[in-house]
Amino acid sequence: MIDPSVFATFPFAALTVLPIEIATGLVANFIMKKKLNLEQARQVTREFSEFQKEYREALRNKDQAKLDKLKKRQRAVQEAYMKVNSERMKVTFIYLFPLVAIYYLVGYIIGFRTVVAASPYQFNLILISATNSPIVPAGLFGMSLFTWYFISYFAVNLLLGRLMGTTPT
Repeated sequence: MIDPSVFATFPFAALTVLPIEIATGLVANFIMKKKLNLEQARQVTREFSEFQKEYREALRNKDQAKLDKLKKRQRAVQEAYMKVNSERMKVTFIYLFPLVAIYYLVGYIIGFRTVVAASPYQFNLILISATNSPIVPAGLFGMSLFTWYFISYFAVNLLLGRLMGTTPT
């Protein structure tokens, strides 16, 4: 039988966090798919990007006639873009609180400053920095739970967002 305390040690703690990240990422992207009109969001994002590109080009070329024309359209394009982003943020807040609660639960079990992963780069994130540890191989830097949770969340969520088609572009 496997001792459960093994999952709170290096490198098993990193492997313990990954399924949690995958599960929360799947739930988050599923909620995003159900709550948002993703095609409309993509269309509005494309229109906003095209508008910004035209506006910058007109500024660069000092084309006053085109700037005047674009300024008439600017408010409508920005309002549509802000509305889409507002809806996306509302959905994000739906799963943000459970994600933070899960982090604190895992942190309580594993330990917030426990070295859970190793990296060739030293990450100095706010409040919690990378640490060296005798259990981390030479030449690598240990990552605390916060650092690993943060990095793996974005990596997993980016991949799942692309696979499930929930990214804004």
